[in-house]
Amino acid sequence: MNTPTNPLIDLSEQDATLLNQASEKLEEYAAEQRRRGNTCAAEGAECSAHAVQRLGAAMLAVQRKARPAQAVLDSNWKARMLDGRLFERDEMGFGEHPELPVLDEGRKPRAFFAALGVELRHTMAEDDLNLDEHETMNVAGNWNAWTPQPPAGDGWKLAAIFDTEDGQAAWWLRDALAVRAAQGGA
Repeated sequence: MNTPTNPLIDLSEQDATLLNQASEKLEEYAAEQRRRGNTCAAEGAECSAHAVQRLGAAMLAVQRKARPAQAVLDSNWKARMLDGRLFERDEMGFGEHPELPVLDEGRKPRAFFAALGVELRHTMAEDDLNLDEHETMNVAGNWNAWTPQPPAGDGWKLAAIFDTEDGQAAWWLRDALAVRAAQGGA
């Protein structure tokens, strides 16, 4: 669930500022050359300024695609994470809620979410589907037809559908504190 970035495309704020300054300088140079009657140099500088602007925009666009936005674990994260928003699934049927944080290898997801007051459960496609449905999707390599069923209990929100070594899985999250309060234990 983690997308590597290309270091050649990593555009920092300072880089973006330098590109803007370069474009402005080229435009100033073009204006000066036009005042002097040097139309050819002015047009060349204007063309270069435009190319620098397009390059910066293209680099930012590639960078945004290469590095998905990271979830912000602020005081409103839990509400955003558990808002019930449907997430976009890719061509294989996998996807995740945009607020789902990227967890580093070795991190224990249940303990991580519990520390944030969120309960995590998972369901597996092979347990959720009949044998024929599972086999059909497995052969096709497409899990878009799988609608994961939530665990028993109230408040579960689908957070992710992904592939694991053990098969296709879905993560479900719910507000642990709200569940405890509803059961009279908080």
